[in-house]
Amino acid sequence: MNLDLIRNIISKRAEYLLDKIRKEKIELREVTFVVAGNSLNVTNRKTDIDIFPTSLDYWNTLVETFKPYLIYCTKNAGTYKVGNETVQICKYIYPTIEELIKSFDYTHIQVGVLITDIYIREVYFTEEYLESKVIGNSNYVGSNYPLSSAIRAAKYKEYKELSKGRMIYSMVSALTDVIKRGFKDYSDFKDQLDAVDLGLLPEDFEEFGKDKDNKLYTLFELLRKDN
Repeated sequence: MNLDLIRNIISKRAEYLLDKIRKEKIELREVTFVVAGNSLNVTNRKTDIDIFPTSLDYWNTLVETFKPYLIYCTKNAGTYKVGNETVQICKYIYPTIEELIKSFDYTHIQVGVLITDIYIREVYFTEEYLESKVIGNSNYVGSNYPLSSAIRAAKYKEYKELSKGRMIYSMVSALTDVIKRGFKDYSDFKDQLDAVDLGLLPEDFEEFGKDKDNKLYTLFELLRKDN
């Protein structure tokens, strides 16, 4: 397998995404970030451009830069409409691109490109990513946000990125991780739901409520660790 060729193709995809952003006169100099995930894949659907700053300072700079394009913001990500593209600036900060990509929960999205001052510095993907692209099927491999991973399995199945069997296995695996993990408190529970791909807003949490018949709140009560 020609890994250099693969890196070159992924690099060109990242350049294409950056060109779309720059076309809107958005300045991306003096910041370091990673473009990662499904936007670097060939898919049968339109995907968001997910950007991961490498430091809190770069996060603040990018949030200010994209501010005029803001659609909505949650604790973990800001979502912006830039021309015809949806951009998410994600507040998941890791010291290296390798650590960031390995933290992703499904193998088919474990790919990213490190960019500094608009120049591509590094392309990184896992062996599991290559396997998923060759086989044409993804797999859940663990997550800091297993509840959202379980929910997203159905979406990946709908878009044919997971087979039915892998969807079921991924859901069960992620739910097992949820049970093992539990929730430290209600804020931790809300944070688990406030993952990048779910994009829940504060009013959405109000809709869930704390009624005894609400299944989400019942889940929190069953798995809470602060009582």
